[in-house]
Amino acid sequence: MRKHLLIMLLTIMVITLGCERQTPVSCFTSSVAQANVNDPISFDMNCSKDASLITWDFGDGTKVPGRDLTIAHSYSSPGEYVVTLRVCEHAMWFKGKTDCDSFSKTILVSQ
Repeated sequence: MRKHLLIMLLTIMVITLGCERQTPVSCFTSSVAQANVNDPISFDMNCSKDASLITWDFGDGTKVPGRDLTIAHSYSSPGEYVVTLRVCEHAMWFKGKTDCDSFSKTILVSQ
């Protein structure tokens, strides 16, 4: 009986007081800053921290949700593209709050 009471009290404390959460940090590196049309460009988000939800926006209408730390993308038209990585840390146990962070970098694509 004491064990059940202790578990119940600890559960109530965690729900009421919450637990310390880490705010996510978004960052990534790219294999190149300039590329030619149809050349694959690698993006690596290993420098990001505390991300449980990830979305890549490649600036050409392509958005990719996922959990991969590395991803490749190529562009079919020349131009200047802003690549944005958005990372979020969602903890349903922490009052349903979601914290997010974004990082962007410009990629120049030539013919």
